[in-house]
Amino acid sequence: MDGIVLKIFSELIDDLLKEGNLLSQVNHYNKAIEFYSRAIQSNPRDTKALFERGKILLTSGEYKGALADFNLLIYIDDNDFFYFWRGLTELLLQRYKSARDDFTTTLTSDIIYNYHFDIIPLAYLLRGVTNYMLNTLDEALKDYDLAIKKFPDFPEAYLFRGFIYWDKNMKDKALSDWRQSILLGNDSAIDLVFHFSNFT
Repeated sequence: MDGIVLKIFSELIDDLLKEGNLLSQVNHYNKAIEFYSRAIQSNPRDTKALFERGKILLTSGEYKGALADFNLLIYIDDNDFFYFWRGLTELLLQRYKSARDDFTTTLTSDIIYNYHFDIIPLAYLLRGVTNYMLNTLDEALKDYDLAIKKFPDFPEAYLFRGFIYWDKNMKDKALSDWRQSILLGNDSAIDLVFHFSNFT
């Protein structure tokens, strides 16, 4: 089951990183990184340039470079929004405990709730993934329960909660969550229902 979770998680992250990124084509990465690097050389405390370069490095799979930028950002401006992006980077680097801590910081932030409300469901989802990877399934289940309570139309929360139910041998609940995810528009759950229905 871990392999399926990681595959779907990887697809979700790819979509997140591509969404709204004007520099998503590979041939623009080097130019963009060069542009932001020059801005940072001129002003090492330029948080906008550091953030944009960090996101581009993350998108292009240069996770260690992205992590360095997000670490520096947090050092310069201890803004809880940056913890989300560092947490995502750490998750991709398989530093699950550090990632979980950063997502927790994000979720306990008034700044996030006032100015970056759109990342809250993702922070719950990704903290749930870290708990899943750390095999703390009850904690992961709490994350998905909270996400669904606060954002009942969030299909990925049902999708990932289904994995927890399946691993806890609650197969009917897993299939029910995957079906709900499909109803909310998540096509990646279709194969799960088709495949795992044979195992109940």
